[in-house]
Amino acid sequence: MTKTVKAEICVIGTGAAGAVLATALARSGKHVVLLEQGKAYGAGAQATLTQARTRRLVNEGVVDFAQDWPAEFSSPAPICIGVPSSAGISAVGGTTLHWSGACPRPREDEMNVRTRFGYGRDYPVSYQEIEPWLLRAEHELGVAGDADNPYASPRSGPFPMEGHKPSEFERRIFAPAAKRLGWATHSLPWAINSRAYDDRVECLRCRYCMACPSGAKYSPDRSHLLRFGKSPNAELLAETKLLRLESSASGHRIDLAHAAQRDGTKLVVKADRYVLATGGIETPRMLLFSADGHHKNGLGNAGGQLGVGHSDHLMATCTMVLKESASHTYGYPTIITDHHRAHLDRSKHGGFFFN
Repeated sequence: MTKTVKAEICVIGTGAAGAVLATALARSGKHVVLLEQGKAYGAGAQATLTQARTRRLVNEGVVDFAQDWPAEFSSPAPICIGVPSSAGISAVGGTTLHWSGACPRPREDEMNVRTRFGYGRDYPVSYQEIEPWLLRAEHELGVAGDADNPYASPRSGPFPMEGHKPSEFERRIFAPAAKRLGWATHSLPWAINSRAYDDRVECLRCRYCMACPSGAKYSPDRSHLLRFGKSPNAELLAETKLLRLESSASGHRIDLAHAAQRDGTKLVVKADRYVLATGGIETPRMLLFSADGHHKNGLGNAGGQLGVGHSDHLMATCTMVLKESASHTYGYPTIITDHHRAHLDRSKHGGFFFN
């Protein structure tokens, strides 16, 4: 049995990108169908993780994320290294159900890949072109930060919230140590409320960041998807997996999206526009799966560069040996340094500091 669904716009993926875009389109009056291959999990599932983390913190003083995360949340698809991973989640809300919430911006020179490193290709758009959209995204997600990063590229506006206050360890030990090495320290933007914002409470610094029990951290299922569901012209189809996109007879546009629902029903979505918002791995994978007579190497892959050079986000860490005991930072670091990003100094890395 095949079911046909019609819409003006079909968005695939309910993570931060898909949820924000689908909600904006629906509220503008567009008829939007939103597809998600996973199912919806409520507060109970996140409570399960919180309880597991609590037990391990109390009993052992450590948290093993891979062990604590409920198996049902793990991605069924291999992630990078060829094994199933909890890094990607198939569920309504996507991987933001357990992301840290860190929201650093790209630097302008990082987008000029070939110019800076001598290999690869530059981004097809400039930092100046995407900067207004980065600012808008920060306001949609509710990012707390301070414009105090001397290594950052220019901003056209302030963060929606002030940054989180640093811990005693960060003020008394880390910042002075970084200064002695010639590193400038600064705040790290987080999609975690430093005050009440967008119907979300102020962060309680409870240390359960990966499954925020208070709702202070941004998650689409607690914000944009709630608003999406209230739009009369919005339809969310959970447990519906995209199989491939079908191009028109001329090959110049996408005509159909073929999907399958959990109960075995075949689904065809016919829309004027299609948006793939399934992450850095699943999006190119689906475009490659959609190869046809016009696009023999996959949709959008005429140059053979689709998925080439994919990399995870940059995170350099450093270990400090102290001569005195130091208080713990609960939840997340508020002070970091982008010295290594600006200078490519691999002899002295600065980056995220969890203590």
